[in-house]
Amino acid sequence: MATDNPLWGEERIANELLLKLAIRVSPRTVSEYMPKRPTGRPRGDQRWSTFVRNHAKAIVACDFFITVTATFRLFS
Repeated sequence: MATDNPLWGEERIANELLLKLAIRVSPRTVSEYMPKRPTGRPRGDQRWSTFVRNHAKAIVACDFFITVTATFRLFS
């Protein structure tokens, strides 16, 4: 399960086992059986800077979509 879903951590896998198979396993036990990541390689998840770069247009559109005036009226 960990190799098929590299972004999943121990807790997510333990929860999936509980929900789908009704097997209660501690996340610590799951971590003992997960393959170890090679040293020197970046993590599988996105860094914050990568996320901001990928979603910059949507973030700017959301941030500037509504304007509040001095009398607290909303312009959209």
